[in-house]
Amino acid sequence: MIKTYFMIVAAEEWRIMLLGARGSGKSSTGNTVLRCNAFQSDMQLSRVTQFCERATGNINGRPVAIIETPGLNRIGRTEREVTREILKLLMYFFCFLPLSKIIVFIVG
Repeated sequence: MIKTYFMIVAAEEWRIMLLGARGSGKSSTGNTVLRCNAFQSDMQLSRVTQFCERATGNINGRPVAIIETPGLNRIGRTEREVTREILKLLMYFFCFLPLSKIIVFIVG
């Protein structure tokens, strides 16, 4: 079962970060939110995001940035490598950018 959590704070642009296990639907969720195929999603566990990817769009006139992260259980990369990639993104998110409007965590 996929659980989705939302944290809402004030900002101009919505920034959505997708976290979750490999195959949990992060790419599909990003594509659904943006209403386009910004992230590759082919329903196969063998094809997964290896590095953080960013896509942008507009929802009702508001700019939205979606950041997709590698699966937390990514095969072929160590847990340390995946953790480092995500921590790098979190530092960028919270240290160098204004506060995010929404952060979505997908845990599957």
